[in-house]
Amino acid sequence: MDIRSALDRIIVIQDGLAITDPITEDVKKAYKYVPRANVILPDVPAFTNEWTLTSLERGVSIRIQNYTVHMQLFVEDADIDRAADIASSFHKELIDALDADIALANTVTQHSLRGGNPTLAGLERAGRMYIGLDLFLDLEMKEGATFS
Repeated sequence: MDIRSALDRIIVIQDGLAITDPITEDVKKAYKYVPRANVILPDVPAFTNEWTLTSLERGVSIRIQNYTVHMQLFVEDADIDRAADIASSFHKELIDALDADIALANTVTQHSLRGGNPTLAGLERAGRMYIGLDLFLDLEMKEGATFS
């Protein structure tokens, strides 16, 4: 189990998200890592991801790695209320997709989703403002290990 494999699965899930209300839309791009801060996202809705190692524990024949993946969804619409509705609709779809894959294709032991404060937020990227989601996915990876 490793963070890169978990991220590979996360972006597959994000790339597969689609909504039909308030409009029919799908995620155009899920970035495995965050593009440079000065890069405008060419296709939105788009997810960016970055990760933090929060702890690494070792026990008798076990290693437990805990990570937090910071996910942001960027939505662009001329009508700010509709953009918020679009982001909120993707939020529901993301929750459903994560519920359907608790082990993220066997890359994690478990995961837990939580929101930023606020979760539905104004996000800035390369000098542009977007409406979007600010989310954190906590991952646990337990595996047998031999230490010398």
